[in-house]
Amino acid sequence: MENKNQEKELDLLDLLNICWKFFVNNIFNPFLKVVKIGLRGWKALLCAIIVGVVVSVVLPMVFTKKNKSEVILEINVAKSSSFIKDLEVLATMNRDRLSDLLEIDAETLKQLVAIKPHKVISKDSTFTSYQVDSDDIFDDVANEYKAHPGLFALEIISKDTAYLAPFTDAVLKYLNEKSSFALVNERRLSVMRSELRTFTNEVAVLDSLRHIQYFTNDANQVVLGTSGETFNIKDKNQWIQNDLMNLKSRVIRLEQTLKNDTLAVEPLTALSITDTYVNHPIKTAPKYAILLFFLTYIVLIFCEYKKDIKEWVNK
Repeated sequence: MENKNQEKELDLLDLLNICWKFFVNNIFNPFLKVVKIGLRGWKALLCAIIVGVVVSVVLPMVFTKKNKSEVILEINVAKSSSFIKDLEVLATMNRDRLSDLLEIDAETLKQLVAIKPHKVISKDSTFTSYQVDSDDIFDDVANEYKAHPGLFALEIISKDTAYLAPFTDAVLKYLNEKSSFALVNERRLSVMRSELRTFTNEVAVLDSLRHIQYFTNDANQVVLGTSGETFNIKDKNQWIQNDLMNLKSRVIRLEQTLKNDTLAVEPLTALSITDTYVNHPIKTAPKYAILLFFLTYIVLIFCEYKKDIKEWVNK
């Protein structure tokens, strides 16, 4: 029995020894050689990282510098999130479909680089101060910021500054005339016009009642002098006046809204035009640096084993 146990222990030790030798010879030693190659060629790797960062800064400036416009829009229907979703769909459409919707010819549309809607966010729930979420960080900081339900920002990127204003106007026209929000807005205005007619008629009726003589009977009722109709009220002197003032204020608000807020979305700020980069250096620098680092590392390994590689190829 003891011999059998010793044999099993020896077998287990042999197996562990084999595994250890395999790990050392086939994984650890090759890895160590690669690390040593990197340490010997650290200057080349450092240069590769520096070149990668420089390239990430220079390339956008040379090839991808564009013009950007931004305007904050005020919404009269729906919520800002609904408009943002609609514009995100619009931005991904093929150029022929986009040309039809925006009523822009295909040749001019070649100047358009991107349409980007952004949330307007604030740490203050009253939105006394707010900022445009240009980097789209809201989903990551939703616990710190609140998205404004009645505002959003429209960003247009174009190859030429001259096209920024026309592109912005075209998108606004689409939202106000061709999108689903245009129909919702027309229904809103129709309801408001109907309410305005009703309230105007009620104001006229109450205005006429103010000139009718009335008196109070023993039951504390107001009796109209012309028809003899009675009304049970607590304050006989104020009821008509209060209703009239409330209705008149509602009429004024409706008239102002129908005069000023007839569109689904309207610019709240002037068009702001700046230079931008489609691929910003801050975002692209790590990618270029890592890419060149690994390419340089591969070249160093190749140089180290070039004789072995030649022998293997010549076999």
